[in-house]
Amino acid sequence: MTARGRSLVALAFALAACSSNSNPPPQKDGGDAAASEAGDAPLEAGDAASRADGDAASLEGGDVRSDADAAADASTAVCNGFVMPNPPTAGLPNPASYAVNADGSITEKVSGLTWEATVSGTSYAQQDAVALCAAKGGGWRLPTRLELASLVDYTIAAPGPTINALFTNTPPVVYWTQTLYHNNNGDAWSVGFDVGYSDYGVRNNPDLVRCVLPPASVCVPQRYVVSTTDGGVVRDVTTGLTWQQTIDQKQYTWDDAKTYCAAMGAGWRVPSLTELQTIVDDVTEYPAIDLAVFPDTPHDDFWTSTPDPSGVGAAWYVDFFYGATDLDVPTRVFYVRCVD
Repeated sequence: MTARGRSLVALAFALAACSSNSNPPPQKDGGDAAASEAGDAPLEAGDAASRADGDAASLEGGDVRSDADAAADASTAVCNGFVMPNPPTAGLPNPASYAVNADGSITEKVSGLTWEATVSGTSYAQQDAVALCAAKGGGWRLPTRLELASLVDYTIAAPGPTINALFTNTPPVVYWTQTLYHNNNGDAWSVGFDVGYSDYGVRNNPDLVRCVLPPASVCVPQRYVVSTTDGGVVRDVTTGLTWQQTIDQKQYTWDDAKTYCAAMGAGWRVPSLTELQTIVDDVTEYPAIDLAVFPDTPHDDFWTSTPDPSGVGAAWYVDFFYGATDLDVPTRVFYVRCVD
């Protein structure tokens, strides 16, 4: 377990033992075989790809585009994006829906990603984890940071495992991703299924592995489409989510952040733990976001709508210093970027 994992588990149990307002913030550190479903979703396998195609083909009026943009499309095409599912019991859009395949693998039908149902108890260095998944052949590989985070069921309390019950015998520990930490090839991102956090660690450290089989690659000319007709919003073509382009530079408590987003109008809300991670940019830091799309974003912490599932007084945030996730008490003040 990484240092962040230890701090999160400690925070969860400490909160259970005493009042949330008296706790210090955590410390940062670098259904059946034919169709086993945990909550029906309106999307079927491959729908993420078709949605992306439709969005790319029908950009809304008022979108900021230029001839230079169009000429650059071929070199800036974005591939392998997917719709981010939310846990089926979270009451949010795109509820996860799982199907057990004939070969025993499990497909999450919102994202279109297919996963190993069980994992070996053997731990591997990150480089060896990459090789292990590639050796399965047929397109199997180690998941990206965002792909693996899509499996986190943040409605399950520590010590987990924070994953749907269809993934039986999942050890509640850290799992490698293929995503390297920006500017440091000695580190790579991992996801802890004891609590549900994302963080990076030394690649030589041994962690567990769950391989993924992505659907057929779908590319869109550009990922983000900025519209000035709605007060400045950004449509993410790959996920279908619409974001505030610029944020209120005021910081809010968790409850006040939810009130602020709801006041923007119908559909606007604070993003979930997994949704907010979709705009983390893995190839930059301070802040870990595309500043050409989201200007004036501070390299600081942003609230999510996701509470600590133990119900004892904490909520998740994403830090845009470098893109990790963590828990803190809801009376702290952080930034918020609303989503529709």
